Amino acid sequence: MGASHPKVSVIMNCLNGEKYLRGAIESVYAQTYPHWEIILLDNASIDSTPEIVKSFDQRLRYFRNEKTVPLGQARNQALQHVSGELIGFLDSDDLWLPNKLEKQVPLFQHSPSVGLVFSDTVLRFREEGRSTTYFLNHGYRPPRGRIFSALLKHYSIPMLTVLVRATALKSLSQWFDDRYQVCDDFDFFLRLAYDWECDYADEPLASCLIHGEAATARLHRLGPMEMAMTLDKFRSGYPGFEKKYSREIADMGRQIAYKQGLSYWRDGKKAEARAQFLRYPTSLKSVAAYCTTALPHEWVDGLRQWMKKKTH
Repeated sequence: MGASHPKVSVIMNCLNGEKYLRGAIESVYAQTYPHWEIILLDNASIDSTPEIVKSFDQRLRYFRNEKTVPLGQARNQALQHVSGELIGFLDSDDLWLPNKLEKQVPLFQHSPSVGLVFSDTVLRFREEGRSTTYFLNHGYRPPRGRIFSALLKHYSIPMLTVLVRATALKSLSQWFDDRYQVCDDFDFFLRLAYDWECDYADEPLASCLIHGEAATARLHRLGPMEMAMTLDKFRSGYPGFEKKYSREIADMGRQIAYKQGLSYWRDGKKAEARAQFLRYPTSLKSVAAYCTTALPHEWVDGLRQWMKKKTH
């Protein structure tokens, strides 16, 4: 990396995001670290996105697709236009806290092997009127350095908090895989962490809005399938992966089965949900989930949300 004030290219992808877009853009303009540009790829929006973008200055570089393409493909298109030594990601309904770049950019100076830096994030639940943090609230501290193995056991990288070294990006044979609809960031950052060190700022530096319109809420069925697809990519593309990371693969298998069980339960498929939970009968989490499938998912989820409101 060059000087002590490297330029950050901020990737923003937007599809009919007029409701939150201005706030997201303004959160970049409010950064205390001044060396940045925004690359905004409009994925053929039919709302007021172009007008919102045109109200900002030349630090926001605007590109537009004539037709909507998969999000992974749109992210890759935006990445082709970056000029910074570091790259960040911000979706149109998320926000950066003003000191995000100021806190994260110096972490790349510690070692040229650091390819990815992230932080905690505040999760804002629109319908419930509450907020919490992603991992610090639960007492979790991610490891630093070569954390690929740890990420297989406990994935802890919120995309909106990430900065990536441009040379690390260029080292990948594939950027975002456009076959994914939910876990494209999971796949992308795992492949970065396989070859590069990671670091993080031990505080929330971004704010993520959780709402019913979010892809992870609409497409919950695809999450477990796409996680399994990533595992298969590592098995086929990384020699010795299965032998070296056998324990971690088993841990991820339990995670995938649990998530698949929850998805089935959410869809009212109790028999299929129980079958997934029983794949790992020694897991207390899976056994507890198996027992609760006697009740409708919406009842249990409503109780869980009520308890969270009482504790926040």
